[in-house]
Amino acid sequence: MSFPAPSRTSRRLAAAGGLLALLAGLFLILSAVLPGWQARDYDRRSLEKIRGRAGTIKAEFTNLLKDQNLKLRRAAGQRWPETTELRFRLFKQLNLDPEIEGIAAFSDDGKLGLWLGNVLNLEEAVPQGISDAVLQKFGQTLLIKDKAFYFVLV
Repeated sequence: MSFPAPSRTSRRLAAAGGLLALLAGLFLILSAVLPGWQARDYDRRSLEKIRGRAGTIKAEFTNLLKDQNLKLRRAAGQRWPETTELRFRLFKQLNLDPEIEGIAAFSDDGKLGLWLGNVLNLEEAVPQGISDAVLQKFGQTLLIKDKAFYFVLV
């Protein structure tokens, strides 16, 4: 019993099927090899990028601290207003960027009383033993991480 010769369309479909199977095999091999090849030296390359930006990051942070100290001196140079409304007006005169900067006034018992912008509740975030008196005595600047934010306390 003989079979009829495959038609031209059948041969084309068989060739296309073979090509698709070859491509599928190629993608299978690439999916097994590429992730390991791309991950090779990932840590080293990432550190090189960060080290390359270290100077820029330091300069930006230095400028941020200078700007914050200037604003702090400007605020401290004025007489402390008697009313909450006048204090808030003083805060607004500092022209802070409320997305990334903030200023706060705390009551005598250490509770957050008045703030403008992005601030940190010191009661919850500052380690025990670091008080305003400690900061004033040593002139320290603190960097505190709270959730997804970092706060610079000047």
